[in-house]
Amino acid sequence: ADLSAAIMSYIGLPGLFLSVFVADGIPQPFTYVPLIFVAVKGAVSKPTVFLVCVIGSYSAALAGYAAGMNIRSLNCGDALFARISQKYPYVPDLMQRRGAVGVGLAALLPIPLAVATWTAGSFRVHFPHFLLAGLGRAPKIAVFVLLSNGPQQQPQMGAQDGATGAPAPVVTVVES
Repeated sequence: ADLSAAIMSYIGLPGLFLSVFVADGIPQPFTYVPLIFVAVKGAVSKPTVFLVCVIGSYSAALAGYAAGMNIRSLNCGDALFARISQKYPYVPDLMQRRGAVGVGLAALLPIPLAVATWTAGSFRVHFPHFLLAGLGRAPKIAVFVLLSNGPQQQPQMGAQDGATGAPAPVVTVVES
């Protein structure tokens, strides 16, 4: 708990948000799930951890969609998608019709979300459907937050005064 509290004291909620944003926004194999456990163990409330992580993940999904859209404006990106469309002519139509479902499934599965969001943006998945699918990470985050344990209380040795936590005075009765 001390290490978790020190980490959260150092990175704070902005660091948690940024970690989630980077992990879900850039195609890479690392996850932010351990930080959920660290944040809760470091005495950050579960609702706060949930909200910060959902907002970070959703922001990353939106940024990923924008990145995918902008990749198409590059010559190499447009050429890649032209080759994909030529080799697999059903893919653009499939992505337009069912791409949001794919993003939603990717959000629930242990795969990099950025791959799905960048692809959705590059194939211009219907944006309102994408907005809904981008929330697919929320149930997964909720499960990890609920499974997290907060800081452990030290076991109490003997009687203590409830107000101060100091050892209670010992009264000895001597009969004569």
